[in-house]
Amino acid sequence: MSTIAVSGYATFDYAMALCHPLQVNQTAVVKRRLSHPWPRQGGCAPNIARGLLAEGHQAALVTWLGSDDLGSMYLNDLRLEGIGVEGVEIMVDARTACTYLLYDDDGSTSCILDMSDHVSTGLTESQWRVLNTADWMCVTVGPRHATSELLTRLRPDIPLVFSVKADHDAFPPQLMRKCLERAAIVALNNAERGFLEASVGAGYLRQVAKGGTIFIETRGAHGVRIVVAGAEEIVPVKPVIAKDTTGAGDRFLAAVIAALANSQERYEPKVVKNAVRSGIAAARTYLLA
Repeated sequence: MSTIAVSGYATFDYAMALCHPLQVNQTAVVKRRLSHPWPRQGGCAPNIARGLLAEGHQAALVTWLGSDDLGSMYLNDLRLEGIGVEGVEIMVDARTACTYLLYDDDGSTSCILDMSDHVSTGLTESQWRVLNTADWMCVTVGPRHATSELLTRLRPDIPLVFSVKADHDAFPPQLMRKCLERAAIVALNNAERGFLEASVGAGYLRQVAKGGTIFIETRGAHGVRIVVAGAEEIVPVKPVIAKDTTGAGDRFLAAVIAALANSQERYEPKVVKNAVRSGIAAARTYLLA
């Protein structure tokens, strides 16, 4: 059993299905609320941590919560679930962040992140203790200053998984390059690949892949694209019809990390492919629950 640290925002999610896509100067009516309860505890980092716990690993969060009632409730629930909270910083006189997830009928999603009063210029000593005692590290979307410091000071022997998010504030191009250079594994979806290519260039991504970095790209019903040692392969999936896919990608990645952490040959193509299959099964179970 490994201890895996996960960094990134913790949020309360308001996921909703709209009657039609958002348009300028027009009203979009909410057809139904998708988050249960309303709001639902979310954020990539906590979602991945919960998935790692379900896969039998110890999960430690490096995140930020407000000192409001929502933040207190979130922190208490994390403790009850058994997730490590030493790396959770409580932002004094601040509100806990929220996300508004807007789903269209075609399955596309728009995300609005309200960081509220969230201000973080770096990592606390408690957060560093969590990071430097972990066996693995997963970086998700979070404050760019904290992510930059993490990449600079993290022990070089800790395998790093970079979970991409199309967020210009969290991942400006220079920081994106640093994440790619340090990562052993890069996880993304097909839409986020476009964001990556626009940020650092398709040629740079090919160079990183040839250098040994593993890319795992989910493509919805079209399977999962994996690139190991520069060689590409598609792992097929059985499509699932779901009204709300929020968190499925995080559960997929958690199962992939868990499977790789259990293997001594984690960078071999066959091992990566089997880990991806475990991730597909975990995401499917999550969506059908």
